[in-house]
Amino acid sequence: MEVAPNSWEAQTLLGEVLLRQNSYAEAVTHSQRAVAIGKEQASNALLVLGQALIAEGQKEKGIATLESYLATKPPAAQAEATRRVVERAKHPEISAPLSASVPANLLSDLPLTAAALRWFPPNVDDVVPPAEPEVSCSLEDVLKGVSSRVQELPALVDRYTATELLGHEELNAAGDTTAVEKRSFNYLVSIGVNRGKYVNVEEYRNGSMGTDVFPYKFASNGLPSIVLIFHPLLVSDFAMKCEGLGRIGGNLAWQVHFEQRKDTVSQIRRYRVNAGIFPVALKGRAWIDANTYQVVRLETDLREPYPDLRLSAEHLVMEYGPVQFKSRKEVLWLPASADYYAIYAGYRFHRCHTFADYLLFSIEDQQKIGAPPNERTPTTPP
Repeated sequence: MEVAPNSWEAQTLLGEVLLRQNSYAEAVTHSQRAVAIGKEQASNALLVLGQALIAEGQKEKGIATLESYLATKPPAAQAEATRRVVERAKHPEISAPLSASVPANLLSDLPLTAAALRWFPPNVDDVVPPAEPEVSCSLEDVLKGVSSRVQELPALVDRYTATELLGHEELNAAGDTTAVEKRSFNYLVSIGVNRGKYVNVEEYRNGSMGTDVFPYKFASNGLPSIVLIFHPLLVSDFAMKCEGLGRIGGNLAWQVHFEQRKDTVSQIRRYRVNAGIFPVALKGRAWIDANTYQVVRLETDLREPYPDLRLSAEHLVMEYGPVQFKSRKEVLWLPASADYYAIYAGYRFHRCHTFADYLLFSIEDQQKIGAPPNERTPTTPP
């Protein structure tokens, strides 16, 4: 600040620091200065300024400032979080500075800054990956091919095991890593179609379906099963659009965007908190190999935030690949890795699941392994 007092970037950063220190009046001063200097370049300063004004008790002015920030069309994750702040600020109880007797959960996500979300991947709707020009895509043909592939595994395999490595990373409000932990599991999956009405997937880690094996007992279960959105029993729950022929890993792949229909209840993702089960609607994009119709990569985000669940954001990057089984003389397409990002109840974390050392148990060979434990819990987060 001493070297370049007219730097809008420096003024914005100082405003963020002061906001974090609850020095709201000073945060207003420096973020206003940043906006005056940087104008449209300093849109992030509007984010700081709006929150500081609300905290100062200037609620209407703060809301107007945050709405001006939203008008700049920030990244989706920041926009969604900002809308939540605006909605909470409109609560009738918030008419005084935040340091007064305001319920803590009303603005629990403050302070929200661009830096705080820099670790979070872009929303699937922020950017549409490029596709090959003048190549038409038949959604009907693509869905027919991929649905056939997704049905293969339950038809051929009763259970499979693997070694799962879990990397867990915690982050603070500034987006900096504060803790790292690694764990390893004997991973077993049981899959099947129940009476032709729904697909049942159960995961066991070290023989358990419980949450104790995860850091803070926050389970990230069922992530590989996201590919089942293309199963005939689930595909109609989503609005889908083929975006064209793209590339993934140097190979050609059909890009398909999907979003849970608003008139359906999510069957693919549920959060279980205490005794409650909360269906969570998703949107995302899949890359489907143009030759084999196998799903190579799949990314998802929340269709919308869930303030009642205190689920601010979630992003999944799921990758699949071929696994050769010499004993069966065939190649199956199985999960390779899952990167899972979440902001839940103010808790920010990133997990990387990787899978290796696969072993198959076919329906004919299922008597060779013991029955799984009787305990049954949902296989979707947390």
